[in-house]
Amino acid sequence: MALNDITFVKNGNGLGRRLQSADGVAGIVFYSAALPTGFSTTERIKIVYSVAEAEALGITSALFGSIHYQVKEFFRGNTSGKLYISINAVPASTYNFVEVTSLVNYSNGEIKLVGVVADASVFAAAQITTLNTIAEGLYASFKPVSILYGAKFSTLTTATLPSAIATAPYVTTVLASDGKSASVANVGLALGTVSKAKVSESIGWIRKFNLSDGIEMEEPAIATGDKVNALTDAALSDLKDKGYLVARKYTGIAGTYFADSLTSDAATSDYSTIENVRTINKAIMGVRTMLLPELMSPLTLSAGKLSEDTIAKFELLATQALESLQFAGELSSFTVLINPDQNVLASSKLEISLSLVPLGVARKIVVNIGYALK
Repeated sequence: MALNDITFVKNGNGLGRRLQSADGVAGIVFYSAALPTGFSTTERIKIVYSVAEAEALGITSALFGSIHYQVKEFFRGNTSGKLYISINAVPASTYNFVEVTSLVNYSNGEIKLVGVVADASVFAAAQITTLNTIAEGLYASFKPVSILYGAKFSTLTTATLPSAIATAPYVTTVLASDGKSASVANVGLALGTVSKAKVSESIGWIRKFNLSDGIEMEEPAIATGDKVNALTDAALSDLKDKGYLVARKYTGIAGTYFADSLTSDAATSDYSTIENVRTINKAIMGVRTMLLPELMSPLTLSAGKLSEDTIAKFELLATQALESLQFAGELSSFTVLINPDQNVLASSKLEISLSLVPLGVARKIVVNIGYALK
């Protein structure tokens, strides 16, 4: 028995420190027949910074277990996160996910990541296409988001799961689950982990993103109800190649980790990973912010060409935006080119070409090893 003493337990969130960057601001969409006490039919969206704040709004494990679990897992993935919670009526028939647009618009585009928990709807690949179309519409309004999506998988098996590849770079389908809740896609933890990561980082990075706290996600599963340790490596690899976000163990290191960070785009696409989509979206929004004040500005010509001063001004603005990503370790390098011969008098259009070199990801490490005489 331990000696009697006074014990202090340090609370790490008392100062209310928040993320310095808006890259990880997230929203999550739920569907429920009932509403917690802090919500109403006219106020379906709330902002929280902790599980305690969500519970104060009536999202308790006793009354709203599924919603509470996902919120709890989000903050386990990112203890400094900012989360918009949207609780909506269960659709009478097909989910059209218009609630995603409403949520992002409510945040005035602050939300960069959206989780969608449609656990009353059996998963179908068409849902990915619907969500990607919504994301494309938001992108066109300069409110780009990445969507992490989970549905009802319990009526499916590893053999009947369709491919989640659907030319949908803005959507990732979450199949990872905890072994104790094996029929629930852990969208909250996936959303929190992406929220914590730099835009350039893979959420599969072992050193940084251990999903297990020793209890939750210690025994990974997939949301069909199967435990990962009951699947062969080939079966788990097949699910990953189909575009699902799954979790796994590695021999030789404790913890549980996402097997990759893939989107629902083709493997050959530049946008087949969450980090590539997030990086270019951040670059686009950064460059747009710098250039927007110059819309409708005069363009000076010299000898029929864009003047050096005009070119230098716009190159500098774009460079400043991209340098911020490079200095933050989110971009390897970039180039900014402006053709001085473009006919801006006829078109009233200035074209700027940007080339980005992203960070690579060590998805495989090959070590050549053997014996030698010396």
